[in-house]
Amino acid sequence: FMKALPDILASADLKALAAAPVVVLGRSLGSACAVHVASGSRASPSVAALIIESGVVKLLELPMVQQLAQALPGGMHLLRSVPEPLGTFDKLAEVTVPTVIIHGERDEVSPFEQAQMAYEACGSSAKRIMSYPRCRHNDLRSLAGPAYYQELQTVCSVASGTMPQEELLTQDARARGLFGALAGALRCVPGVRRCFLPPR
Repeated sequence: FMKALPDILASADLKALAAAPVVVLGRSLGSACAVHVASGSRASPSVAALIIESGVVKLLELPMVQQLAQALPGGMHLLRSVPEPLGTFDKLAEVTVPTVIIHGERDEVSPFEQAQMAYEACGSSAKRIMSYPRCRHNDLRSLAGPAYYQELQTVCSVASGTMPQEELLTQDARARGLFGALAGALRCVPGVRRCFLPPR
């Protein structure tokens, strides 16, 4: 796809955009495709940033997959004996572009732990995880509202070079609304889940 992108833009009379930096965004299972495109030798030089939204890092650990395995005779044994089919977790170590991981803490399809694993596995030195306490898997954009789009704008600014990569190592709690501000204020209190994880 990345090799074909310049021709696609040219055919749409958007040839001027062919040299523009590319921000790859993958949502839910699409995060596997985004990570694949942005990782290692597969990454095109034009890929300037990665966004993982409500992503799936370890497919076999999803609750629905576990429940299905439990319902089948020998299902759990079979599940434990097969490797991760998408390899997303391993590919994340090869990601070096600025990365933002966006996830709802109430995600019932891909639990928030998937976002934490993605953050820890990501090889980029410029990365952050943005969590939204009220959001589930399919309502993040509507509930997060302007804060979500502000985060996308920040990533695009970093990708275009108009904002330093270090911006991803900071967090503006005001951009996340009242719940985000409260979470940020309480993030040092024992027992409260951190919304921003420090670099490794």
